[in-house]
Amino acid sequence: MSDRNEYDPFASPQSQPGVGEPSSIAPQPLAQPGMGDVPPMPSAPYGYGAPSPYGAPSPYGYGNPSPYGGPPIAGSSQKNYLGILSLIFPFVFLSLVGIIMGHMGLSAVRKGTANNRGVALAGTIVSWVFTGLAVLGLLFAAAVPVYDSQQDRAYEAAAKSDVANLRYAVATHFLFRSDPPVVAIEGDHYVVGDNTEVKSAIVEDVDFVMLGDLDYCIAVTYDGGQVISSSAVGSYTASGCPDADQQYDAQGDGKPSEGSVAFIDLEVGDCILDPYATSESDDSAETWVYGVTVVNCADAHYGEVYALPVLQAETYIEYKIAAEADELCHAAYEGYMGVDYADSTFYYVPYYPSRQGWKLGDHEITCVVTSLMSDTLGSLKGSGR
Repeated sequence: MSDRNEYDPFASPQSQPGVGEPSSIAPQPLAQPGMGDVPPMPSAPYGYGAPSPYGAPSPYGYGNPSPYGGPPIAGSSQKNYLGILSLIFPFVFLSLVGIIMGHMGLSAVRKGTANNRGVALAGTIVSWVFTGLAVLGLLFAAAVPVYDSQQDRAYEAAAKSDVANLRYAVATHFLFRSDPPVVAIEGDHYVVGDNTEVKSAIVEDVDFVMLGDLDYCIAVTYDGGQVISSSAVGSYTASGCPDADQQYDAQGDGKPSEGSVAFIDLEVGDCILDPYATSESDDSAETWVYGVTVVNCADAHYGEVYALPVLQAETYIEYKIAAEADELCHAAYEGYMGVDYADSTFYYVPYYPSRQGWKLGDHEITCVVTSLMSDTLGSLKGSGR
């Protein structure tokens, strides 16, 4: 074999020197300077170098742990003043500010710039509780007046309903009897003459005063002293009934001493002021004339009563009542004035009873001659004017 085949990789193993034969030369360790006869330190089994004197290396390659523990954790010893303030502000009526301070204190704890999270949390909770109580208080304060107003209206409506029922009971009494009824409270109902009416629980007292032959006043006291009253024609006032001795004169003739009388008390020849000066409106917005002032005919006056005919209608149908009243007053005009109405310089006005008066038995018409101005002087009877 030539020298070129000495390192021929394709040559037979036997053809290469030293292969397949035991070597007669033992390997010698390399001498290391300064170590003497001490054998060299064996190499690391995996080729990573010498192990750390403090233990094995980290299996994840993060370096060796410190032999004295980890580095110190960042923190703060600063007090949580925001949390403290959040506990104080609710007690000085600044709970909204306390909420803001509390959340800022919690944020400072999360950032590590303050400690004592419990104080900030407690302040936040207390502030929210105080805020909720304040809101409930405001709602309650706003609701109480509304509730009281609604309750007052409900009580007033109940009292008016009682007065209306009493008025109807009195009118029914007068249909069958001429003497005034006794009106009183017995237990949970009213006694009106021989009849009874249910009483509202809020009503505490009732008053009944006759103001004329068929005119009267009913008043009820309710809700600790509130009063509402009504006359026979149905107008309500927030006051009690007048005393009987203020309505009648000393002789007790049924006419008030101050000159204001009911139409039913007028007589032919009476001179009166404008009846609508004492008119009132009832609940249905209808205007009723319930009284009139009588004056001396020599003084300036509105009109003069010249006839008091009685209606023949059997039921109260207002337009029929008005038509019949007009006919009756027209028919009586010439006999009192001494001149046919077509030739007269004056006018006539028929006053007929209201529905309430009709129920009370008033079927009389009051015929008044007038210039429609309050300028008439003297009586017009037989004047031919």
